[in-house]
Amino acid sequence: MDHFVNLNIVLANGTAVSVNANSHPDLWWAMRGAGHNFGIVTSFDSKIWRDDFKKYYVKTYQFAGSSLETLIERVNEFQGNGTLDPVWLASFGSYSMNTTLRKTEASNSIYSSTRQSPCHHVSNRKQATISWIFLHDGPLSAYAKAALEPFDQLSPLSVNEVNVGYDTVADQVGGAVNGSSCEANKTHILGTNYFQVYNTTTMREIYDLYNDKIRQHPRLGGTFVLVEGYGMQGVKSFKSSDSAYAFRDENILTDFNAPFNTTDDPLIGFAKTWRDETMALFNAGQPGKKPTAYVNYAAGFESLESMYGHEPWRLNRLRKLKNKYDPNNKFAWYNPIVPPKQEL
Repeated sequence: MDHFVNLNIVLANGTAVSVNANSHPDLWWAMRGAGHNFGIVTSFDSKIWRDDFKKYYVKTYQFAGSSLETLIERVNEFQGNGTLDPVWLASFGSYSMNTTLRKTEASNSIYSSTRQSPCHHVSNRKQATISWIFLHDGPLSAYAKAALEPFDQLSPLSVNEVNVGYDTVADQVGGAVNGSSCEANKTHILGTNYFQVYNTTTMREIYDLYNDKIRQHPRLGGTFVLVEGYGMQGVKSFKSSDSAYAFRDENILTDFNAPFNTTDDPLIGFAKTWRDETMALFNAGQPGKKPTAYVNYAAGFESLESMYGHEPWRLNRLRKLKNKYDPNNKFAWYNPIVPPKQEL
């Protein structure tokens, strides 16, 4: 988003316009963070950088649940509250069931190739273990090896290391089009929020809740609770007021995902309650902070303020622009700033 220099857009009235810092600058502000409310991007111009590395280093750990507190403390140190070296493209963790690792525990799998299918049935005696994945821009180096040594010292249950090309990075972290997060023809019960550092107590509570819910309904073994950490220095180099994206001070993104094969599964209500309890724990772990939601993961039940910013001027500005560029609210299909059939 920050690297776009021009967007070619078809507006609600059918007009094709070029939008950039000099042409329709008001819409330029809105498109970067709330663009799906205003038009269809047909093409764009973006800054690009040469990729000097042919390979990317990916290291995936899986740990016993007893390592959770120490692991989270070391991840906080690694990520440095938003100061993580951008050479680290990702630091992801997730709770999910994995019966292939050990018989007595389900794994807290970080987007690994052992992610189970949504209908995977797990014994109600299983307990979650922990896993984490680190993605480095370039092949394994002495720097990367030293940075991950604190995690090697935690006696992981398993470690997997690969050097992969750019075209398969998404497969390694579960973000491919055919990956579990993007699996088509499923009903996904979703929840999301942002925060700045991991609260160790909260991560333990969410872990215990995960185990409890799976014990009650082992059929939900395909559910995962994901946390995503990134190098945020580039994001923070822009002012919050520069675009409609409101959460540049946040460092970590969460995703609760319970997939179902049908829209009428009797456990969907249970999964929604589990989702709400998980999000409540994440929020309780950030005293004094208002709830937030990543708009691309949001499922529609979240407040507009949590998706587009709690400062009143933000939604006021977006609604005025909506009235200007889409007065009939044609673009209201996904987390709209003006709900369908509501007067502008």
